[in-house]
Amino acid sequence: MKKIIFYEDFEFFYLRKPAWIASSFWKEKSFLDMIFLEKTCCVSDEFVENQNKNFSKEDEFWLMNRLDNETAWLLYFAKTREIADEFMVLQKTGELEKLYLADVHGDFPDGLKMVAWPIAHHKDGKEKMVVLKNSADIGTVRWKAQEALTCIEKLYYDSEKNQSTLRVVISKWVRHQIRTHLASLGFVIVWDGLYGKNKSKDGQKMAMHLWSFGLRRKIFSNRW
Repeated sequence: MKKIIFYEDFEFFYLRKPAWIASSFWKEKSFLDMIFLEKTCCVSDEFVENQNKNFSKEDEFWLMNRLDNETAWLLYFAKTREIADEFMVLQKTGELEKLYLADVHGDFPDGLKMVAWPIAHHKDGKEKMVVLKNSADIGTVRWKAQEALTCIEKLYYDSEKNQSTLRVVISKWVRHQIRTHLASLGFVIVWDGLYGKNKSKDGQKMAMHLWSFGLRRKIFSNRW
């Protein structure tokens, strides 16, 4: 049985999702399947009992965020329905922020970079998203574009690898938001096979270098 790294605070339980698995229930086996249905993951008994008591599968046991299959680290589960309802309101009004770390190819510019290009589904690619930098890009998408704001700051540059480590904060959560905004700036996330390349020297897929590590109310957004 796989042991899952776990901790908690007054509002949430936090579980570390591994890469290459869906966060929630879908056509394929998900992280929630492994915890609540198959029980092939070892987590706190308190967590399982609390989520089963207060929520249901239809609620997704009040999982408060989703990560791309390729993305690892923190998923947040509300402890009570009141907390879940409060944070759903904050999420809808854009008053909630998610924090990430990302490694990208290249030397990202110093200073805080804010990207606000809308994002939409690519007209030909089922999985791929694209950004709309101007009106000429409208022909590349299907369905309506969604507004998205991504705040990026370089923390470190490794000249030997030619890779930058970035802190990324988002509030409105659009599919592949961080991946598409960074790729459109010319800085693809390391091992992002959809927007770059994902083949190691021996041909094996590698985990994408994008990690979820925090959730906060937007009131603290000036504290980088």
